Amino acid sequence: MLAGFPAIFILMGVGYEHKASIFVVLIYLLLGLLQSSEKRSTLIDSSHLVLAVTDQQQVVLVGTLAEMITKSQDINRALIKVKYAKTESNQPFTRASGNILLLVEGDWPAAIRPGHSIIVRTKIQIPRAAATPGSFNYRKYLARKKIFLTGLVSSPVLIQPVTGIKPGRIKKFVYRIEKMRTLISSYIDNTLSEQDGSLYKALLIGDRSSMSPEVSETLKRAGIMHLWAISGMHLGLLTMLTYTIVYWLLRRSERLILAYNLKKTALVMTLPLLLIYALLAGFHSPAARAFIMTSGVVIALSCDRFHSPISIISFAALLILLIDPMAIESPSFQLSFSAVVAIILGVPKLLASIGEPDGKYLNPSPKLLYMFISLICVTVVATLSTLPLLLFHFNRLSLITLPANILIQPLICFFSLPLGMLSLPFILIDHPAAMILLKLGACGLNISQTIATAMSSPDSTQLWAPTPSPTIILVYYFLLLVFIIRQLSRSACIVNLIAFSMVLVTLLNLIHLAIKFDKPFNRVTILNVGHGSANLVELSSGRVVLIDGGTRSGPGYDCGARLLRPFLWHKGIGKINDIFISHDDSDHYNGIGTLIKRFKPERLWLPYLNGGKQGFMRLVNLARQEGIKIIVPEPGVVISEAGAQITALGGSVSTGIDNEDDRGLVLKLDVTETSVLFPGDITRKRELELVDTEGDLHTTLLLSPHHGSSTSNSQKFLSAVSPEWLVISSGISRTSRFPAQETLDSAKRLGIPVLNTATD
Repeated sequence: MLAGFPAIFILMGVGYEHKASIFVVLIYLLLGLLQSSEKRSTLIDSSHLVLAVTDQQQVVLVGTLAEMITKSQDINRALIKVKYAKTESNQPFTRASGNILLLVEGDWPAAIRPGHSIIVRTKIQIPRAAATPGSFNYRKYLARKKIFLTGLVSSPVLIQPVTGIKPGRIKKFVYRIEKMRTLISSYIDNTLSEQDGSLYKALLIGDRSSMSPEVSETLKRAGIMHLWAISGMHLGLLTMLTYTIVYWLLRRSERLILAYNLKKTALVMTLPLLLIYALLAGFHSPAARAFIMTSGVVIALSCDRFHSPISIISFAALLILLIDPMAIESPSFQLSFSAVVAIILGVPKLLASIGEPDGKYLNPSPKLLYMFISLICVTVVATLSTLPLLLFHFNRLSLITLPANILIQPLICFFSLPLGMLSLPFILIDHPAAMILLKLGACGLNISQTIATAMSSPDSTQLWAPTPSPTIILVYYFLLLVFIIRQLSRSACIVNLIAFSMVLVTLLNLIHLAIKFDKPFNRVTILNVGHGSANLVELSSGRVVLIDGGTRSGPGYDCGARLLRPFLWHKGIGKINDIFISHDDSDHYNGIGTLIKRFKPERLWLPYLNGGKQGFMRLVNLARQEGIKIIVPEPGVVISEAGAQITALGGSVSTGIDNEDDRGLVLKLDVTETSVLFPGDITRKRELELVDTEGDLHTTLLLSPHHGSSTSNSQKFLSAVSPEWLVISSGISRTSRFPAQETLDSAKRLGIPVLNTATD
């Protein structure tokens, strides 16, 4: 949906040349047709491994290690290009194709490097699509890299080298580059501290896998994470360094000075090095994009064809999209092109309004001041041009990005990065100079990290916001476009407005369903959070209520940050009024802590305050620290407004009940002729109590008690409630137990349709 926003600037910029504008518009529309066609999915060969295996199946594979090994949290990730597969123990190997990402526990065998062939036994895992709207879609992320399978390897012993598979010449070259990346990564790990090494690996070879979550969060909070992404900045600096050295060397020869244009020759000679560095950086989308743009500038300057940088940017964008049309959906593509085009169009106008310094070379102060002002202008324009996209993709903005970039960018761009680049050839030949250069450059990284930590420590430096609607983003870019167009000639304005109008019409066709003109209405959303429970109630009055919010997960997984928060922001919700927690099982509340910190609910409704489990009591203390009002409701209506009411059935504590699940809240939502019952994890004992004491329990929708367990969902209770729908909140990995077959049989006998969040 946001694919056209960066294109607005790209199409607008080539308005300086009418023919170029028409060409770009036609190509853009053609790409749009390709984008919206039914052939968006990647074509899979008939021998592809994904067609021959099932989830959790044990297979033996023979293939080639295609890339450098990356490691994160004691898990090694290895991309294998599959050649042969054995899916049954009594069957021979058969030819297979495709890529698989292996997740290896333990240390990767040091002798196996990119280009080496291996045989491995692995458990197949088919990546699942994002079940909760707004959350990260890991399946789509891998598919864009042409990876449709992952495999779990429990021990490095299951990986052994084999011989006999010979790659072609091009593959040999690619594997040689990957071996160089591996060598550089190992050298940095052995030379620098863990933190400095992770920062330098991200800066030099595009590997951020070893960067700790704490360091990554600090960079994001300071708004300087982009400095550690391989970009035009890296390749531009490399071009400048290489050009300076080569030009100086060529000028040592009087014969060359007389025979050739040394400036153009030096420029052309930078291209091979640019390609090698882009390959060392992994040649992923950001590196490939930066290489295309930088090499385009170099070629244009060498051929005296550098008329407009926008033409080169447009060519780079179109070339990338012709190779990979789906790249237009990636945040990095949208952010980088929006920023670059805005800088090219906006910064010169800002600097022109300021005026160039009149100082002479003997007095560098005005020049330095002008450079400082230029840096501010670039940062401001880049921030303004990417602001709505940052909110759309990440829901956060750093309020200190301007001062942080002014202080840290020179340290990285003119100190640590050049020294790191100079160390690369010395690393490859194992020269002591590499260690000196890296450790010297690491000083700049340490200073940068210290500044970023100090500046971003208060939480007030961050702005978190819901996902902006496409309408708001369109209006924002339209106003920004008008501001820039005012500075152009009349003829350029006409062409640019035509180009923009075409993009606008395309986008409006895409977003017409997303624009809501109707009034708010009552809505209940039962989220797929795996084996857990999270239910969102939106009332027509504008009140937002969350009933439970957790999932069964391992240590380190934050359901609130991974699922609930993205979903709420995706829906444009920036405020929660009330949160109910049915009971103290973690799969009903372990995502609430993040929501309390970020959404600051007015009230937290609990079944009890005493006797809860340790994690539950930590959550209660957090709510107190954040100043959240805590309420233990009495039986009866607890919320009533705009024709809707939420009722607590049977109170929070029933005498004579020892089971913690049975002491939980049972809530009923009534809106006109529709009702929903949220019973938590109550057992049959509490169900029968409700049937005896509450009278009419009939509801439109019943959230199955205890995820459809056989210890709940008695036929008497289901019959008394007599729901039109029974919804079971369960995880795909526990479908053998939740729901229980007994529950499904009872629902079938009573004629109650069943929906399961794990499968429906």
